[in-house]
Amino acid sequence: GAAAVVGGAKVTDQQLSTTVSKAQTTLRTLKQQQTPVGQMTSAALNWRIRELLVDAAAKKYKMDATSTEVEAFMQKAYAQYGKNQVLAQLASNGLAESELPAFGRMSVLQQKVSTRVLGGKTDASAQQALAKFWHDVSVEQTVKVAPRYGVWNNDTLALDPPKSDVVSPTVSPTTPQ
Repeated sequence: GAAAVVGGAKVTDQQLSTTVSKAQTTLRTLKQQQTPVGQMTSAALNWRIRELLVDAAAKKYKMDATSTEVEAFMQKAYAQYGKNQVLAQLASNGLAESELPAFGRMSVLQQKVSTRVLGGKTDASAQQALAKFWHDVSVEQTVKVAPRYGVWNNDTLALDPPKSDVVSPTVSPTTPQ
């Protein structure tokens, strides 16, 4: 029943299914085009894994996001894009309206951790150090994904699509002479 395991935390198939179902409801409520279920499921699982990685990094630095910080982040997003647009974008990526506080929290924490790792630097070497930091967090947490959902890529911090069982011919058939 595990869609993924990150460190000791499990994302269950049921949690993933419920999240996607709620996101579909959000899109219907907003009268938005439905994202294909497979794409939405992959995006939702990818988000859940990243959320757990950000939590692990934040714990390492003893950081948290206050409700005031999360609210300010969400209000800024609403002001910039409009609440319905934010909801539609998140829902098309597998997150329902009920996920907004978790999304905001993850975003605030990721920003805090990244700022700490960067140490005020913004040059290319600092960006490489940040990428290495997130890669190392991913490796340390040992992300395991059920094969039907794909394979976690520590370098891109994203799910690679599942391997297909369909075999394509390597040469084109020839016509009999």
